[in-house]
Amino acid sequence: METERNAAWRPLLGGRLAERAAAVIDDIAGELAATRRAIGTGADAYPARVLGRPHLGTGSSGPALFFAYLDPARPGGGALDEAVGYLELAVDQLGRQPAHPILYDGFFGVGWVAEHLKGRAYEPGGEGDDGDPNVELDELLLAVLAPGWAGDYDLIRGLVGLGVYALERLPAPPARRALDQVVSQLAERAEERPDGLAWWTPAELALTVGLRPGRSGHYNLGVAHGAAGTIGFLAHLVELELEGERARPLLEGAVAWFLAQGTGDPAESIFPDAILPGEPPQPTRTAWCYGDAGIAAVLLRAARAAGRPEWEARACAVARAVARRPLERMAVIDAGLCHGAAGLGHLFNRLWQATGDDGFRAAAVAWFERALAMRRPGDGFAGFRTWTRTQDEVIWREDPSFLTGAAGIGLALLAATTPVAPEWDRVMLLSMPPRRAR
Repeated sequence: METERNAAWRPLLGGRLAERAAAVIDDIAGELAATRRAIGTGADAYPARVLGRPHLGTGSSGPALFFAYLDPARPGGGALDEAVGYLELAVDQLGRQPAHPILYDGFFGVGWVAEHLKGRAYEPGGEGDDGDPNVELDELLLAVLAPGWAGDYDLIRGLVGLGVYALERLPAPPARRALDQVVSQLAERAEERPDGLAWWTPAELALTVGLRPGRSGHYNLGVAHGAAGTIGFLAHLVELELEGERARPLLEGAVAWFLAQGTGDPAESIFPDAILPGEPPQPTRTAWCYGDAGIAAVLLRAARAAGRPEWEARACAVARAVARRPLERMAVIDAGLCHGAAGLGHLFNRLWQATGDDGFRAAAVAWFERALAMRRPGDGFAGFRTWTRTQDEVIWREDPSFLTGAAGIGLALLAATTPVAPEWDRVMLLSMPPRRAR
């Protein structure tokens, strides 16, 4: 897989704000380390129960990423031992618990983390071919793809997520074969629309967002569960010159259809969360999982990969519209990566690093200030709480996880305060190739 290790990544935050962020990073590290020890003693506190599962998104493999990226900032401080400890914990849990063949909440997420941390936090040995611990997972991936994937097409739980695992495993031959299968099946599912190519999510696979009882399904536009994530994945293939005869036409068609859906009010929501036939588009929140911020980042990624300056202009226009919106209008009430303030700070940090636009830098700083202001020392996990909506109420919880909790917040703060490129966000389809000469 491509790397950004030699790219010039610039620390975003400075002065007292950077000092505050560093203190928060240390607190997150301390509480995560204590939670891992508590899991070993059978503790039943909520954070230990969360990390009692191996998942990348909401389990024990996510903190392994945090500690692996903490080590360059705190060398010799024991972060690598914690990274390995969390990865070993996740692998052990994977062997003892039922898991699904998906990325964020299944065993391919654990495999993604293991592959990503090779050479960073540990050197493989002792399992599989040439000590490769993921060989069995590669075989399993080909097995679940061979009869045709019956699940969703999305990043979190579907075909795109399987492709993201395979991308991380390159240049292993099974990864190439898996990518061939993923692209073939995405092509088979692509629906020709008047404006381009789209992917339909039937009601039995759909989340409740944007759906009403009795509806047959929707065209999902999110990064996490919809077409924006497909665009981000195809952009990676085009950048790496893989599956070129199929990936580029799919990307071209997907972006054409997608851009035609962006007709909303720039002051509120340009892109909806979903398109329901016969229903007017509805505005959505601003986040990575859904909404204009995550969409702008993947569109910029696609523009750079395909060498399409007109896409880049549209992506930047969407991002600038988000940067101008009042923070209080964006329905951001916690700090996590998925739909929180640190996630928006990281998205705008990515956009600033990629373009040099000072408006994106200012937006990134503002969102990190907002994330730090949400912290309440002594409450939640390292001072942060995450909201979860049920049918009847909103519940606030201590959350140590990668996608919605403290581990992800810590990773975003590390990317904002150190010169270490956040390659971990490949799993969110956010890594960015440099600008091409025109």
